[in-house]
Amino acid sequence: MTTITLELPQNIYEPLQKAAAKAGQSPQELITKLLGQSIENFADDLL
Repeated sequence: MTTITLELPQNIYEPLQKAAAKAGQSPQELITKLLGQSIENFADDLL
């Protein structure tokens, strides 16, 4: 797995943290899932 470091403003990180807790995941797990879904959708739109 590759590591990427992001600096997120509080107005993005706080809702991410809350959503992750609600889903029973860490913020890292949730952002990985969301980014993966976004990349799939983006790739589909290019076809």
